[in-house]
Amino acid sequence: MFQILRLILYRLWVVSALTLFSSLLVFWYYGFFTAFAIFIVGMSGILYNAQDLLLYYPNDPPDSRVFVLQPSNYKLPYESIKINNSDGVKIHMFFIKQASNSSHIPTMIFFHGNAGNMGQRLTNVSGFYHKLNINILMVEYRGYGLSEGTPSEKGLYNDAQSALDYLLQRNDIDPTKIIVFGRSLGGAIAIDLASRIEYRNKIWALVVENTFTSIPEMAQIILKWKCLQWLPQFCHKNKVCTLLYLSSSIFINYVLTIKFFNISVFNAKYKFVWQNTD
Repeated sequence: MFQILRLILYRLWVVSALTLFSSLLVFWYYGFFTAFAIFIVGMSGILYNAQDLLLYYPNDPPDSRVFVLQPSNYKLPYESIKINNSDGVKIHMFFIKQASNSSHIPTMIFFHGNAGNMGQRLTNVSGFYHKLNINILMVEYRGYGLSEGTPSEKGLYNDAQSALDYLLQRNDIDPTKIIVFGRSLGGAIAIDLASRIEYRNKIWALVVENTFTSIPEMAQIILKWKCLQWLPQFCHKNKVCTLLYLSSSIFINYVLTIKFFNISVFNAKYKFVWQNTD
């Protein structure tokens, strides 16, 4: 909880200072209860408007918007691609294609987790490429890496749709074998893409890793103070599950991941559990 407050004060110190000053001024003239009410209303407004700052971390590590590791560092053949979305935002992607038989094998769209950029996931992607013998399209969300724009829930969903549209236009892949993979934050994006009527029949398989149920349930785990746990029930912009990333730690609770699996309505679903050896 204190981590969240420190982060808000650091990023929105002007608004926070004005809220505190106004509360003190009202306290001086009208007493404690009026000042406290104004303070609570002010802080609720700050929390609501600061959500995108709390949810998306494209600048962590600090050089993530400048330096993006290339697949060639892992000796992977690739194309560096930039496309314009329907809303005019240009996003960056890597298309890593198998040297032979690429038009008859599955192609995976890879949506990475929060913080950093897609280049920092190349170790994982290299494993997929060599062990699964698939093509891989890595998507960089708006506001991340070398993509333009600012991250938002609607914008990230738009990026995913544009990436799939681009892939379907290529004549060197099998359009009937498209796998959508999402990890953590990317899981929410992958699920939204697969749930859309215009795309659901164009996706061969959906794979999500370390994904969860919703923002309110995640926030209630992080907000340890009972008096604040009611806020996420109605006071959040992003209506579908998104990632909370704070102080270089990803707060994905194992219980929520299992709950997410259990409430899934898919008939063909599989759960894989392994011991973390880190």
